[in-house]
Amino acid sequence: MEAIELHLDQDNELRFNVVVEGSEEGSPNYRLMLETDRMSLGFPGQRSDNGEISVIIPTLNKVLKEGNYNARLEVHVEDRMFVPLNLVTYFKKAVKVTAESVSRPKAIKVPTATATLVETKASPSASSVKKLEKARTKRKRGLSEDDMRALVRELLNKKT
Repeated sequence: MEAIELHLDQDNELRFNVVVEGSEEGSPNYRLMLETDRMSLGFPGQRSDNGEISVIIPTLNKVLKEGNYNARLEVHVEDRMFVPLNLVTYFKKAVKVTAESVSRPKAIKVPTATATLVETKASPSASSVKKLEKARTKRKRGLSEDDMRALVRELLNKKT
């Protein structure tokens, strides 16, 4: 027998057509029994105006795990119990889709500034600037170390 799929996280309604014959006294009571390894759960059935038996199985996600469970429909007439139907139920979680927003700050470039201190004692004279430029030009051409030292001494003497 194929399993009837039911949802663990929703109420389920099962409907049965049941015919009770030969009962003159008393009214029948209906119950769906659900069997697990550790317990049995019973859910009362109600007869509707059209003769169907309706059984509501509430949310069982905190009681059962997903899987197959044996069930049976019991009909109690007077002092006797009948089991007109045995079935297998498969409980599963209903499909749910959830979404949440994720907020990430935009990468902001932090402005940076750097500074260096430059000390000048006095502005150089025009003639010392010319000599310095000549020294730079000569250095590019291959000015000797002794010539450079002499120029530096001369510049320092003129500044002070």
